[in-house]
Amino acid sequence: MGTKIAIATSNGDYVDGHFGATDFFEIYELVENDFEKIEDRTIKIPEDYKPAENDNSCACACAGLIPYKIEALKDCKAVVCLRIGPGAKRQLENNGISAFDIECSVDEALEKLAAYYRLSK
Repeated sequence: MGTKIAIATSNGDYVDGHFGATDFFEIYELVENDFEKIEDRTIKIPEDYKPAENDNSCACACAGLIPYKIEALKDCKAVVCLRIGPGAKRQLENNGISAFDIECSVDEALEKLAAYYRLSK
């Protein structure tokens, strides 16, 4: 059993999703030095979800979605996004999920994570 990594990407080529704004992740499994895409995962938000009233800022509107995203990604060891705000990062890490914000290709992100986990053993 390898390490599951969730990557926010809209095209499978580049890490391009902001954690708060994306609802789609590609899930990869890292085993030793190899990685394999194992699924596409869309975060399900309840139809009756409503962000806080009188607040149109993304930070506040997206903040209420964080628990749903963490629940959907709880089987992953790490989440990789183009940007992850400090509140979301803290909540991910409090739930045992490492959070990385990085601007690169998906392949480069996976190679960096493979090296990171190899060194942390």
